[in-house]
Amino acid sequence: MVHAFSRQLIPLAVLAALALGLLVAAPAAAQSHSWTYSPLTAVGVGPSGPATAKIKVEPYCCPSTAIVVTASSKVGEDDFQWVNLGLPTPLGPTIESVEICYSVKSAERGATYISQTRLTDMTTPDAAHVRMDDPTDRKDPGPTCYKTEAGFAPKGTLTLALKVVLGQPGDEIRIGMVRINRAAMEMMRMKKKPMPMDEKMKKEKGGGR
Repeated sequence: MVHAFSRQLIPLAVLAALALGLLVAAPAAAQSHSWTYSPLTAVGVGPSGPATAKIKVEPYCCPSTAIVVTASSKVGEDDFQWVNLGLPTPLGPTIESVEICYSVKSAERGATYISQTRLTDMTTPDAAHVRMDDPTDRKDPGPTCYKTEAGFAPKGTLTLALKVVLGQPGDEIRIGMVRINRAAMEMMRMKKKPMPMDEKMKKEKGGGR
């Protein structure tokens, strides 16, 4: 019975302390933050936008929460075919890295792969700035995930762009989870602060000194 009564008193005591100014926000231990994204809103584009896309991007099966990238003809490095995925994220701390999970189905190992990984930053619609560009060929058939270091704080909208190569019709690149890892943020905790009245009472008790 005593314990139950104590549990009821604690929240009331905290509320009272907040109202009186006994508790103030103060920095606590820094923590890293991550955001994960579904690939389902991704689109395929070519060197001059969607009109020049040779690739098809659609939900995979199965699961239908992943996407699959295919083409009706061979897609090479010089075809500049990209899968673009918007990554809604609040402005703030530095983006430390991006992780992409994928798998490849190919008639010839190494012929189909992700050839480039980019993050772009956009404000006005006339230009998108490349803030991270990793030219590493991702030829592991997987399923697997890889991480690319970034190291920038976005000033506008963030987009992941994956350049793809497809060795022949029937080959597939499947994309799963995408994760953004951001730099440590200062969380807030509660710290006790003496009330001005406490100081006044101390002075009165000490004879005004």
